[in-house]
Amino acid sequence: MIRQHGGLGYEPVSELQAVGLCQTGTVFEQQVEIVHEGQTFRCRRIVVKLMRPTRDQELEIAIFTNLPPTDADGILVAELYQGRWSVETLFQTVTQNFHGEIETLAYPKAALFSYSMALSAYNLLATIKAVRPAVYMG
Repeated sequence: MIRQHGGLGYEPVSELQAVGLCQTGTVFEQQVEIVHEGQTFRCRRIVVKLMRPTRDQELEIAIFTNLPPTDADGILVAELYQGRWSVETLFQTVTQNFHGEIETLAYPKAALFSYSMALSAYNLLATIKAVRPAVYMG
């Protein structure tokens, strides 16, 4: 699965058809062909028309996949891809708030240690956030 970005062109093979609902919106699917470096790839294009815009104010996302519908229908593909958002948000938070990537660290072991400490700090913060409601209720 990859997200469709502006520069990635495709040629529709079938019309966009509604396939159902997921947690964040309505899911549509179509067959497409992508030409890349002289090779043609046939795949499915999954579009989620979102109920709420993304942090970049996008109202829909599109995902290309070569998974057959028998293995993963359009709704499952949309849900799996959206699960990735939480992981991307985690890494963005670690990088921005915990300064997990310090550019002045020229030594790979030092950079890895710094990033590990940032991830540990994030895990500690997430644990405190998860436990806090239980402490107030008790």
